[in-house]
Amino acid sequence: MKNACQSSFIRITVKLTLQPSGGYTVTCKELPELFTDGRTIDEALQNVEDALIATLELYEDTNRKIPAGIFHRGTMTSEKKSYGHKPLVLETTLEAAMAQ
Repeated sequence: MKNACQSSFIRITVKLTLQPSGGYTVTCKELPELFTDGRTIDEALQNVEDALIATLELYEDTNRKIPAGIFHRGTMTSEKKSYGHKPLVLETTLEAAMAQ
């Protein structure tokens, strides 16, 4: 059984798109500037943490407001990734890119 904890965390929805040439791109509806990729699903998801950090730094460097909707407080059951001291929860969808 997974351990549940009460904490503040970041929740974003990422979309993995299978590319016709292979590999996956990752985008995020809450943070449109977040973009990364990987050869496999696991590699693409592992790259999300670095992309999230870079995107949040971009918001701070350009004095843009970070969307408040990504920060949550409550009980969560997984903490695979983190940003600073805030666990990161990813909700993922997968789709295939249209062949060109």
